Amino acid sequence: MRVAWLALLLTIVSPRPASASGLSACNNVALAASAHCQVEPPGLTCQTRCTPFNMQLSCARQLFTECAPQCTIQVVPSEVQVCADSCVAQCDLKPGSFDCSADCGGKCTADCSTTCAGSSDPNCTASCRAACTGYCQAECKAVLPSMTCQEKCQQSCRGIQTAKLNMDCQLKCYTVERYTNCSAKLTGGCQTQCQAQKGALFCDGQYIDAGGNLQQCLDALKDGSFFVELLQTTGLDSCGTLVKGLSQCRIEPPGISCDAKCTPLSARTTCAKQLFNECSPQCTFQVVPQEVQVCGDSCYTQCNLNPGSFDCTASCGGTCSAECSSRCAASANAAQCKASCEGTCGGYCEADCRAVFPSMTCKEKCERSCHAVQVAKVNMDCQLKCHTVERYSNCETKITGGCKAQCTTSEGALFCDDQFVNATTLQKCVDALAGLAILIDDWRRKLAEVGCATADSPRRAPLVILLLLLPLGALLYRRRDR
Repeated sequence: MRVAWLALLLTIVSPRPASASGLSACNNVALAASAHCQVEPPGLTCQTRCTPFNMQLSCARQLFTECAPQCTIQVVPSEVQVCADSCVAQCDLKPGSFDCSADCGGKCTADCSTTCAGSSDPNCTASCRAACTGYCQAECKAVLPSMTCQEKCQQSCRGIQTAKLNMDCQLKCYTVERYTNCSAKLTGGCQTQCQAQKGALFCDGQYIDAGGNLQQCLDALKDGSFFVELLQTTGLDSCGTLVKGLSQCRIEPPGISCDAKCTPLSARTTCAKQLFNECSPQCTFQVVPQEVQVCGDSCYTQCNLNPGSFDCTASCGGTCSAECSSRCAASANAAQCKASCEGTCGGYCEADCRAVFPSMTCKEKCERSCHAVQVAKVNMDCQLKCHTVERYSNCETKITGGCKAQCTTSEGALFCDDQFVNATTLQKCVDALAGLAILIDDWRRKLAEVGCATADSPRRAPLVILLLLLPLGALLYRRRDR
């Protein structure tokens, strides 16, 4: 795996002037000229990003291909010529560098905001951009370097006009049902990719279905002057289904005290996050852009006070989970309901905020934060219904058993905010948490410090031996009771 990641490291490129054209090596997905792409390393963090919303871009391109045979309105030559006249003037300035796909795609997609301004379809803008890219690519394939500016511009303008004339047909064809089916399929593919050796590719938060050709897609992005960032693994994947926002952790030494902490209550937060991951493919309601905007207005105010310190996950999670107590007040199991509600908020917030970069404006950061808040709200009922008592019971039994088993090991078990952390590798998890400045009470480190102190004080040796034997004695006592 290390070799694969070193190979991917070579694909990182610096941002340069970019085009908004489609990319054949990336399944012809339509990217904005300023797109910021990330290679997410394999693991749970990657899988958390595989939500239906993040399939929107790839689905839009896929649906364009399906709908194109139905939308075949032809352009009028005179309309193409009007567009071409202004295009030629631009091309003549630097004929050799004129990019038909970039010119066509840029001019066509510039109208997508206006086209979708009054639409209640959350996929409208993505659909519009995909249609522009699809028609532009079809016309620009015929462009050769030896052509005159007039000839190149004719093809670019044919693409623009064809897209405009067929846009209504395309948008009607991109139904909610089509998007839902496509999103479900790609979400599964994304999850599979996140378990593969190279991880998965996301651009502006959107999963890019590279069709099993990740390296070729990355090379194409580099050639197209797109910014690509290789995200380093944080080690948090070693902490299992950890919920962020922890404040204090403790490694409980092996023995009776550790075993006693392994209760269903200590597994509740972990189970809430685990059930969120299991239920997400079933909960695919989309938000309306106008609802995101309402949330964004108050977020902008908060962010603008100190843009550099704005924390998308904290803002999103705080806003979303603030309603969990009132939502769960009438529930037969209010504590379990609240844990599920907070786990759902955390899951959606972490997924969307992963695509937030320091260079973004407050508007861009708040759009991601508020989108996650709204997605969590519209999918909350679905998530809570999916988090059944039976599912919780099965999960808690399994996690509690794992906790007790961990308490019989020489290292003991890790608890954060009294919740058991089902770490796959304890030390890696502890190191990752320490990197987040989370306080960790580690009995092993304390014991090592005492041991070092005895190097100059032989009188303390018996005390060190006693401390070393205490966990072992407790473990033997526990086994004798059995």
